[in-house]
Amino acid sequence: MKNNMTAVNPYEEKVKVDLRSDSLKAYDYIKYLAIEAGAENERFVQNSLDVVMAFSHNYLLIKQQVNMTEQRLRGRIEKRRREQGNGSLPNSEVFRGGVIDLGQVIGNNIDARLRLAQFSGNLSVYGQYGMGKSNLNQHIIPQIIRQGTHVNIFDIAVDYRDLLHIPGCSGLVLNPENERLNPLEPIGKPEEHLQFFWEITQQDFNLRPETQELLFNYTEELYRIFDVYRNEDPPTLINLKEFLKEKKLDSSTSVSDRGKIETALRKLDYILYSFGNMTNCARGFSLEMLDSFSFVSYEIGELSEEKRSWYTKLKLRQYYHQGSISNKRHQVKRIIAIDEAKGIFGKSRIGEATNYLKDMYTRSRSIGCYWIITDQFSSELVDFTRASACQISFQHTVPKEINQIATSMGFSATLKSEIPRIGRYRAFVKMTDFPHPFLIMTRKSDVKRHITDDELERLMQPKFAQLSQTTGKSQGSKRAKINAVSNRESFAKVQIKTGTKQNPLKDLEDFLRYIENNPATKVTDIYKALNYSGRRGNNVKDKAIENQLIKKGVCKTGRKGRSIIELELTETGKEYISEK
Repeated sequence: MKNNMTAVNPYEEKVKVDLRSDSLKAYDYIKYLAIEAGAENERFVQNSLDVVMAFSHNYLLIKQQVNMTEQRLRGRIEKRRREQGNGSLPNSEVFRGGVIDLGQVIGNNIDARLRLAQFSGNLSVYGQYGMGKSNLNQHIIPQIIRQGTHVNIFDIAVDYRDLLHIPGCSGLVLNPENERLNPLEPIGKPEEHLQFFWEITQQDFNLRPETQELLFNYTEELYRIFDVYRNEDPPTLINLKEFLKEKKLDSSTSVSDRGKIETALRKLDYILYSFGNMTNCARGFSLEMLDSFSFVSYEIGELSEEKRSWYTKLKLRQYYHQGSISNKRHQVKRIIAIDEAKGIFGKSRIGEATNYLKDMYTRSRSIGCYWIITDQFSSELVDFTRASACQISFQHTVPKEINQIATSMGFSATLKSEIPRIGRYRAFVKMTDFPHPFLIMTRKSDVKRHITDDELERLMQPKFAQLSQTTGKSQGSKRAKINAVSNRESFAKVQIKTGTKQNPLKDLEDFLRYIENNPATKVTDIYKALNYSGRRGNNVKDKAIENQLIKKGVCKTGRKGRSIIELELTETGKEYISEK
């Protein structure tokens, strides 16, 4: 072979020779590697080529020869490219003053360290599952915390609770079991918050425009009753639900509005049931309280797609508002880490979610909220992630994604061909302070896995006790009036929505009274005692659960450890029985 031959990778480029045969592709790939390494005339290369041609029918032997050649020549290829790169690798000057360690530059053994100010253009991390994205994040975040910057994480894989093990990371982990969030609590001006809130609710929960308008108008009326415009405590979604029930029964409400109210009540029931105690509060945790912790991780993996999107937008709205009213603009005050962005917003919602994220992402520099976006990469995300000041790409093997990443990061054809073979914990970096992408070896994070749910609950209890010391203000006589109306009329008017032909109130009362007098009784035994059929009993049980009169308990004391469902009265159920 001649040294001036042009190297062509048959796996990446279209060539004139018919390479449909695996052996021909392997033969040309070994030649390509030899030319790249300057080893065309070495004996082991010639031996590999001879073996491939002699045993073209033996796929495993061919693959073995390719892997052996690639392994022997990889280091020489990288060295030769560095020598011919004319400064394509960064020197220590590029990282002067850097405090956030990403890893070590492959080729010159220099630590790749970013200055915190370089996050003002945001950081995007791409790569397939298991290549090291979360490991890199868990290596970076403790360093950011040590710089005195707050970090807020949206986590769907329950990985970031493990940062609690790291010295200096005094964090708080919120999830549907312990989060407190009143969606009707105004963020900024009340009228602007209402507009924003019902817009995202329409997007994520598929409200009709007329239903959204009706909910907006009734919520605004409720705001006035609760004196929210005078900075009194806002109503909750449960208050709104009771208010809608009263409007539905009001003789002045039109028939068409009653139909819309019924639709709105079903949506509210769905939200309240889905989020449980999370939304049953007058005031949520304020950012001032949460910022007493170095990082806050929001675990939302248990929520479905539309609920993740809805919840995340509400939280991001808080960060955006606090950053926009701050006088210290253009300073890094908060890092927002979104792990697996597609997983949070979902493929079916990625269009509107991407537009929403892009708007906040591009304004981040002016509000001091900077981003780390981690994802397996999607072409829908490329429009704004390519604008990041620093982009990091781990291994990817999907051709469409490789093309998007290569375009976004400005890869040459040679570097593009390396993306499918980078390997674990190795990644390409492209930053605005240096014109060429370069390869790094990332560090292993200090995170120890894994904090269990029970251990997490034990760790969080004293922290939530600290948060709960701050209470909301009294809501005054108007709120008491609404609550009195709700308590007096809730059961009599609209408590039971049933399709059974029997007397639902009588069935419900008998059902609840039996549970009160016979605690820890199996569901099937209750049905037998009351002479209910399975359908009749299930209808009564479901309506009692829907109206939060009873709750389920599961124990495994049955035969062969099988689960037994037991029912017990809630406080609301006990009050109902006492009234009767």
